[in-house]
Amino acid sequence: MSITVIEELCRVDDTAGNIVVESTIKEGGLAITELQGGMARRMAIMAAAKLGLPDPRANGSALVYPVDEAGRPVSDPLKQKTAAYRADIPVTRRLV
Repeated sequence: MSITVIEELCRVDDTAGNIVVESTIKEGGLAITELQGGMARRMAIMAAAKLGLPDPRANGSALVYPVDEAGRPVSDPLKQKTAAYRADIPVTRRLV
């Protein structure tokens, strides 16, 4: 199992952001479980810090979705080929 951060799709400012991660697992159920797990959240927090978000925290649930070979979201998995699974993980800075 392996998760990668898709840095070019990540967005953060000085208060919050969104980190995009992708699973290398091709089987949907396992990929979804991995992307909703603690490792994905930890990677998102580390990526947010690297991108400049001070003292980041994961903020809410990961939104997991399939993508095609070009990285576009798959709207109909029965008609389109799924190449990978990604998750959008919301992050925010720690509130004091």
